[in-house]
Amino acid sequence: MTCWISWTTSAHRGRPSSVGSSYGGRIALQIAALHPERVSSLLLLCPARPGHEPSAELRKFGAAEDVFLDAGDLAGAAEFNARTWLGPDADADARALVRAMQLRNFENGLAVTESHELPEPEVDLAAITAPTLVAGGAHDLLDFRDIAAELPALVPGADRLELSWAGHFPSLERPAETTRLMLGFPART
Repeated sequence: MTCWISWTTSAHRGRPSSVGSSYGGRIALQIAALHPERVSSLLLLCPARPGHEPSAELRKFGAAEDVFLDAGDLAGAAEFNARTWLGPDADADARALVRAMQLRNFENGLAVTESHELPEPEVDLAAITAPTLVAGGAHDLLDFRDIAAELPALVPGADRLELSWAGHFPSLERPAETTRLMLGFPART
């Protein structure tokens, strides 16, 4: 799965604002929990969460994806991802972007010959002090919808926004709308 995290310098004492999507949201949560003094605001788009145990649905997705990958059908796996991760209103351009992104990830993954997994630090999400907005996609997989729903109870003062049109990649499905959300959130904090 692809993720991204972005840091922008805010006017709030030079601390960056953080935007994280998918696994990038998980990383942003870890940074904000471990170093709350370094983050001025936190916008999470369909984030993963430290400590989240995958549901049967997410494990089933992984097993289905592995069938394609084990057969060497990277294009089929990329297409499967595009069908899974986007909302029903996503246009052909968004689907092409997800296919290309996932295909590139799979191709790069073939070049990896050994694991470089780092231990995941224990984090207390209640330590986050930055104003936080969690945006979840109504058409995302259950795990990510659940994470978006539970984070406001775990991160003090966090707000939740459900994007009725989105799957897992709102920034690819509706880039202009997601950009407005990103630009508008830190200004409200």
